[in-house]
Amino acid sequence: MDGRIPINVWTRDSIARSGKGTLIKQNLENLDALSKLITGETSGMLAECVIFLNESFNISENENKNFADRKKQLSEGFKDKINLFQLEEMERTLISKINSLEEVADETIESISAVKHLLPDFALDALKERINELFNGIKSFIEKVYDSIDSEIKEIFKNIDHDFKDGVSEEMMKHLKVVKQNIQQIKNQNDIYSRQIADIRSIMKQQDVTILDGNYQINYSGENMVQGLVLPSNYLGRKMKILKDHIDDGIKKLADYVQGIYDEYAAKIVDLIKYLINTIPKIRKNLRHAIEILNVKKKEFLSIIPKATCNYIKTKLEELDNNLGKWEPFLNDLKAVSPILDNHLGDIVKNMKPLIVQMLFEPSHYDDMFILNTQAHARLDQMAQQFEVVCNGLNENEGQAIQTMDQSASLIRSNLIQVKEQLEKLAVY
Repeated sequence: MDGRIPINVWTRDSIARSGKGTLIKQNLENLDALSKLITGETSGMLAECVIFLNESFNISENENKNFADRKKQLSEGFKDKINLFQLEEMERTLISKINSLEEVADETIESISAVKHLLPDFALDALKERINELFNGIKSFIEKVYDSIDSEIKEIFKNIDHDFKDGVSEEMMKHLKVVKQNIQQIKNQNDIYSRQIADIRSIMKQQDVTILDGNYQINYSGENMVQGLVLPSNYLGRKMKILKDHIDDGIKKLADYVQGIYDEYAAKIVDLIKYLINTIPKIRKNLRHAIEILNVKKKEFLSIIPKATCNYIKTKLEELDNNLGKWEPFLNDLKAVSPILDNHLGDIVKNMKPLIVQMLFEPSHYDDMFILNTQAHARLDQMAQQFEVVCNGLNENEGQAIQTMDQSASLIRSNLIQVKEQLEKLAVY
C-alpha cells in the first residue's frame, strides 16, 4: 500500500518469505531485536498513525463546523435550480401587468356601457378573476418554498441511523474520534511494552542470564504492564456505504418534496396559465370583431352615441387588444421560467444530485481523508503482521517473564487488528 515490506523480527526476512513465524529461543540477541522493533519501527509507525488520524478527524470536524453554511448552500442551490428568483421577478412583472390590464379593462367597460348590448361579451370579469388567481397561486408557491425549504434541507442532512443533524460528517467524526483515541492508546501501550522489554533485558544482564527458558526463569512484576482493550465504535455500521445511502435518501426526500409542491401549488398555476393562453386569443378575437362592428354599423352606433365617443370606444378596444397581446408571450415565458412549472421535476432532482453529494460531505475532503486513512491502515496491517510473528515466537515459551511479554504483545496485536477493522469502515466508497 505504501511500499513498505513487513519484516520478520527474528529472521529479518520479509514475512511473505519467512511466514508468520515459529517459536524462538529467547536469548539476548532476539530480545534486542524485539526491543529495536518496538522502540524503532513500531513506535515510528504508530506516531505516524496518530498524525494521520488526527488530520483525518480534523477534516471531518471542520466539515461539521461548516454545517450551517452547507445547509444554506444546498437551500440556495435548490432555489437556483427551480429559478425561484426569476419567478419572483416575473411575479413583480405580473403585478404591473395586472394593474395595467385592470386599468384599461375598466376604461373599456365604462366606454361601451351605452352600447354594450350591441357588442360581443368580452368576459373581462372572469378573465381578471383568473389572472388574480394566477397571481395568488404564484405568491403562495413562492412563500411555500421560502417557508419550507430550510426544514426540508435539514431532513436531507439528518442521519439515517443516529440522532445527528449533520448525518454523514457527524457520524464520521464520532467514529474517527474513537479511532484516533484507540491509536493513541496503542501507541502508549507500545511505549509501555518497550519499557517492559527494557526492564526484562536489564534483569537478565544483572543476573547474567543469556537465555530465557524453563530451566532458568526470572520473574517480572514491574510497573510497566500493558493493559486495556481499545474502545469499540458504534458508528459507521454501514461503513462508507453511509454516503451512498444518505445521498439516495436525500434525493428521495427532495423528489417527494418537489412532487408535493408541484401537486399542491404548481399544477394549479400551470392549469391557470393554460386556461389564460387558451382564453385570451378568444377575447382578442371578440375585441377585433367589436371594432369591425363599430365600423360596419357606424350609423347605428352614431344614433346612440356621439362620433367622438365612438372613436374613443374603438381606441379603448384597440388598447385592450394590444394589452392582451402582450400577455400571451408573458404567459408562455412564465410557464417556462421554472422547471417545476414546466413539469420537469426529474430534471430538478437530477441537477440537484451533485450539490447534495458535495454538501453532505465534500468529495475532495473525503479524498484527503481516504489517503490519510489508507496510509494509517497500511501501517496498522504491517504492525499486526509483525506482532503476530512476535506472538508466535513467544507464546509457547516457558517462564513468567516471557509469558508477560507474550501477553503484552497479544493484547497490542488484538488492539491493532480491531483498530485496523475500524479504519476499514472508512476505506471503501
